[in-house]
Amino acid sequence: MLILNSDLLFIHDCTASQTPYISGTVSRCLEIVSVIQGLGNLDTRKEGMRVGLIAFCDHGKDEDFVTKDFGGFTFDVEQFYHNLRSLEANGGSDYPEAVTAALEHSLRLEWRTDAAKLVILITDAAPHGIGEEDDEFPQGDPNGHDPLKIAKKMAEQGITMLIVACEPVLSNENDYAHDFYLALAKITRGKLVPLLDVRVLSAFIIGYALEQMGLEELSRQYSEPIKGLHKSGFTLKEMVNAVWEWLSGKENKVYELKYNQVYEEPPEFDEVVNTWADGKDILSVREQSTPRSSKQRVPARCIAPPGGWPKTTVDVTLMNMNERDIIDFMYLDPDPDLDAIRTHGPAPIQNGSLQPGEISRQPRKLLAHTDYYFSLKCGSQKRNHIKQNFSSKQDMDVSIHFK
Repeated sequence: MLILNSDLLFIHDCTASQTPYISGTVSRCLEIVSVIQGLGNLDTRKEGMRVGLIAFCDHGKDEDFVTKDFGGFTFDVEQFYHNLRSLEANGGSDYPEAVTAALEHSLRLEWRTDAAKLVILITDAAPHGIGEEDDEFPQGDPNGHDPLKIAKKMAEQGITMLIVACEPVLSNENDYAHDFYLALAKITRGKLVPLLDVRVLSAFIIGYALEQMGLEELSRQYSEPIKGLHKSGFTLKEMVNAVWEWLSGKENKVYELKYNQVYEEPPEFDEVVNTWADGKDILSVREQSTPRSSKQRVPARCIAPPGGWPKTTVDVTLMNMNERDIIDFMYLDPDPDLDAIRTHGPAPIQNGSLQPGEISRQPRKLLAHTDYYFSLKCGSQKRNHIKQNFSSKQDMDVSIHFK
């Protein structure tokens, strides 16, 4: 079982376009933390996972703030949730935002040396100074901070970064942001993931956190033995073979974040990303002629229509029932009312039941890609709890069998 301390920092864009993403983070934050704690076997009292939040807007005089943190890291999940709920999306007069200031702010927090250190950057905007149009600070951060230098300091401190790109805005409405953020992810040994549906935000964050915690734990386990092999004169190939034998002989379990790749990258994008990643600072890269590959990375088929994607349902048949049985079920609405979340907090769990007269071999439509929890009630006793997630690709007649 994975047992590792973890510092998880959310850096959240709070400019006007971010309302749905802030609501999505708020609605899922307790789920995110509880799942990571449970699968990571983390103790939240004196050790385990700490969470932090930095919000950012821009440097303009009409902005509410440039960056704001909430007292650094905390073990108190309820306080973290309260901080998230306080966020409001405002401002952002030009396209780029104070991303660099937020990243620099993150380096001033007190990160634990013995923890996996993770940054979750959620934004649809570029940092100042990388060449975007309508940039009120074309020379970059007005305080002189440089995002490439900051990313390299992060890497030196073992901080990895998940960049959640709010799409299609980030990649289709900016000239350089997509490639630049891929470079930051490369520098920090992190990832850039496309967020086209706010409902999957929690899955991205959970998957990334568990993956990085698992890799960090393996690194801790084998760093000293690997150093020993190196001192003994083993070649790189011999060390790789030795580590492979060690890993193969034990029950090592590491989670991996997998997601559908929606980007249509042009042939030159690798070279462009490497140019940014290898650059000393953004000015020196721009003096070479700012690297640029084509826009429109997110194809039209991947962009949600007005009003969002229609809810997908599957036909489910409930088997092995009799006239005395009642089925209770509950699920979390995958497409909640975001305005209600802003006002009242996370969407409540949805509940329902099927009375004896409703239970038959006729299919009932249930939402696809949604976790349902069923329990069969015989008289006053409940038994046979079942968790089921239905895929729209399954046969349209999916049976739930109670023994």
